[in-house]
Amino acid sequence: MYGLAISYLADRGFAQYEISNFSKPGFCCRHNFTYWNNDPYTGLGPSAVSYEHGMRRENMPGVPEYIEKVRSGIQPAASGERLSPENRAKETAAVKIRTIEGIDLDWFKMKTGFELPDLERAVLPKLTTDGLIEHLEAGLGAQVVRLTRKGILFCDTVSSAFL
Repeated sequence: MYGLAISYLADRGFAQYEISNFSKPGFCCRHNFTYWNNDPYTGLGPSAVSYEHGMRRENMPGVPEYIEKVRSGIQPAASGERLSPENRAKETAAVKIRTIEGIDLDWFKMKTGFELPDLERAVLPKLTTDGLIEHLEAGLGAQVVRLTRKGILFCDTVSSAFL
């Protein structure tokens, strides 16, 4: 069904720009690129998640408790975790691979401080051999790792391998 949906949408002028996102040219959801680029974001409301400076916080789920905390000027976070630089980089790879453009290796190094081939040396060869990812030369000599057609169908497997 997913393959049919991809073909159906492509025939009608929709471009796939992420595993589960399609749009007419110029109308992709820019908001979601915040997540795929692993940029900071603030979640407002019960159970909302925020991610800033390598710290992920989740607000308490109960509406009355959340309102009480906010009214009292108290941070409504119920839990939080600080990611190590390596885990932040791995998470960046896991979310960015979901995009059709894939991971530009120069961008990844600049964003995380890590070389993707070094960071993921244990999984990249197997994912490549299994036909789930490919390494490409993009314009102006850029190096890109992206999902193959088969990899798109097994995106969760690839993302999980990066973590």
